[in-house]
Amino acid sequence: FNRAIFLSKADFNHVCFKGSASFGEAIFKREAFFYDAHFQVNAGFFNTEFQDEARFSTVEFEGNANFGGAKFQHLAFFSGSVFMGGALFATAKFEKAVDFFKCEFHGQIDFNNSIFKSESNFTSTKFNGDKTVVIFSRAEFNGRVLFENATIQCTAAFIFVKFLKDIHFYNTNFEGYVNFKWSRFLDEVSFEDVIFAKGVDFNRVRFYAITRFVGSRD
Repeated sequence: FNRAIFLSKADFNHVCFKGSASFGEAIFKREAFFYDAHFQVNAGFFNTEFQDEARFSTVEFEGNANFGGAKFQHLAFFSGSVFMGGALFATAKFEKAVDFFKCEFHGQIDFNNSIFKSESNFTSTKFNGDKTVVIFSRAEFNGRVLFENATIQCTAAFIFVKFLKDIHFYNTNFEGYVNFKWSRFLDEVSFEDVIFAKGVDFNRVRFYAITRFVGSRD
């Protein structure tokens, strides 16, 4: 499906892709539905353009899921999905709200240089594996950010990140080392009841509004 153009709604709900599936540089002009789909090998959506809603809720990605450079011009839903391989969202752009509620990530997670124009929800999401890395370095969050009740077992890099609106890490469990070096928080920040099990780096960080660390511990 590379460079395919879908002029009407694309419905791949409940589809099982037994081989590698590639939608690289495809254009979805209407809704793109992949609800409860199963990708047994790799899923390629690199540089794909979603001009309407993109629904990837409760999807199982057994291989790598490559959304690098993808453009989501409308709402994007990944809630309840499981990423067994790499989850690659580097340089992706989310124009509207994106939902990763209760997702599970088991491989490399890369949101490097991604842009979130509206609310991004990672509430109750699990980033598993102490040998993997979750990367949000140089990402830009223009809307509200939610990491409430999330569990991050691996090393997490939030280096040079811009948070333009309020961000909530309430009751987040960082089981690995986390680095916020050089990041900017321009609105209210909540690190309340957060666990930093293996240390945290706030070197050169700037907080421009109310910042709460009540109940946090290492």
